Amino acid sequence: MPHITAVGEVMVSLQAPAGFDLASTDTLDVRIAGAEANFAAAFIRAGGTPGLLSAVGDDLLGEQVLRRLVGLGIDVDAVHRDPSRPTGLMLNQRDANRRRVFYYRGGSAASALTVEQVLAGARGSVVISGVTFAVAADLRTRIEDLLEGLDERAVNIILDVNLRPTLGHVDGVVAALRLAAERAGTIFVGLDEAEPIFGLAEPSELARLIGARGADVVITDGAAGSWVHGQHIPAYPTSVVDPVGAGDAFAGPYTGLRSLGETPAVAAHVAARAAAQVVATAGDVDGLPAAGLIQEWTELLRADNSSGR
Repeated sequence: MPHITAVGEVMVSLQAPAGFDLASTDTLDVRIAGAEANFAAAFIRAGGTPGLLSAVGDDLLGEQVLRRLVGLGIDVDAVHRDPSRPTGLMLNQRDANRRRVFYYRGGSAASALTVEQVLAGARGSVVISGVTFAVAADLRTRIEDLLEGLDERAVNIILDVNLRPTLGHVDGVVAALRLAAERAGTIFVGLDEAEPIFGLAEPSELARLIGARGADVVITDGAAGSWVHGQHIPAYPTSVVDPVGAGDAFAGPYTGLRSLGETPAVAAHVAARAAAQVVATAGDVDGLPAAGLIQEWTELLRADNSSGR
């Protein structure tokens, strides 16, 4: 089975029930949230074995995070318990099909992740994103040390650009992403975030530029679909309930299936179907298809390709 180590923060997410806001509700729905955890959960459904490299506080919220990660089947051996920093927290509510998010992650346990921790705990390919570079200062400011260490260990890098300007440190994050993109074996980039990193926002030109470095390039553009190895993959029709987690729901299965030898087109079509299910469901991972369904879709698409359809 292919193995990855996803590097990033996982927070406790408190959500107001539908029809209520955070100021008026008497109850909150408790979940966890984090792009890397979402990626890992989706990777499992495609037959992979993911671990998470992160940090949580030595507190009750940290226990909540660990319990739920284990419930998703994610290896937490490389999740550190920090006795002096808290677990990250986010509050969110849904207003007329729009989700508003409030972060409490400054000074969190994961913000203190170090290059040495990543190099010591990584197994298999390493998944890292712009979110992690924004949150963890040491990984952002010592990006050359991180990349050199991963090169020495012959570790493949899977880069999910995930540029989030609202998290701050934009110049440093962009610089880190550019350097990581030069070493990455797989790159996921949204068309809306490509310009600051690569200076291009046209799918075919973007694919040629990044692909020339030898990377497996996936360009996503929401409802407009994705571009994989120069081929446009349409998004699957769906009713959007919650768009958060769509990119992770695409990237996880795509990575897993490609690691198992599937073609880019088959992997991308399956990933697009998985993403469609996630956006039609409230919650970042609640709509993820079961592993059996991923396998069924893969076999059907493989058969279609073999028959020329």
